[in-house]
Formats: sequence, C-alpha cells, structure tokens
Amino acid sequence: QALGMGVPVIGTNVGGIKDIVKDGWNGFLTEVGDEKALAGKILDLLNNKKLHQSIAKQARHDFELHYLLDEEKLNKQCDQIEAMLEH
Repeated sequence: QALGMGVPVIGTNVGGIKDIVKDGWNGFLTEVGDEKALAGKILDLLNNKKLHQSIAKQARHDFELHYLLDEEKLNKQCDQIEAMLEH
C-alpha cells in the first residue's frame, strides 16, 4: 500500500518484503534487530528531500509497473485462470 501511495518503505530484509522493496531504489532494507540502521534510514529520508522524492517516485512507478492491474492485465490474468481451470 505504501508503494502505491508513493511512500518510501523501510523494512527488514526478511520474507516477502525483500522481494518487493529494492534497497536504495524504492525503499530501504535493514537487518532484523539493527535499530541503528533503521533509525539512520529514517533520518536519511527526513533530512534529504531529494532522496525522499527519488525513492517516493520510484516506489509509485514500481507499484504501477508490477502491481496495478489495468483492464488489459486483468483480462489476461482472467484468461490464464480460465485456461488453468479447463485442464
């Protein structure tokens, strides 16, 4: 949801988060338990307007590219599901 709103994401480098958030591109990843790194990334975004804008712009772009379904993508996915159900 944050990516879709163009909000930079800061998360930990675990599970599905690391598949969505690309460190330094559309957000930041830190290691679990590394509070100093987490705080540092938050401060980086708060103190560097250019960085914040760049990460936010890329977050929205990646959301649109990978997760936003337009009518064509939705129809294609429906066709794929129907084909799977027929087999």
